[in-house]
Amino acid sequence: MSVLIVNMTARPGKRLELLQTLHELTDAMRQEPGFLEARIGIDAENQNLVTFTETWKSQQDADAYVQQSLYFQVLRGAIKVLTSSAQIEFSTNGGPEHVSNHD
Repeated sequence: MSVLIVNMTARPGKRLELLQTLHELTDAMRQEPGFLEARIGIDAENQNLVTFTETWKSQQDADAYVQQSLYFQVLRGAIKVLTSSAQIEFSTNGGPEHVSNHD
């Protein structure tokens, strides 16, 4: 199993648009090979802090998604437009493997 975790800070006034985009992506991603689930979390103290977690059957499925999927490109675009900062982390059962920052 492989997990992609995106921790992001929504730009002022863009939180609702970010959440709507993540919900739409989750619905669309259900057709991706190896996709298991996605979860959206909002920080209780700062509503602009959002965590988007995707779970994939295997590292190969996650890699294919990152390298070839239109949905990952949409996610990256949403991060650029709707967030002021973001951190993307890929992990397996053994812990974090790769972290990418967007500021």
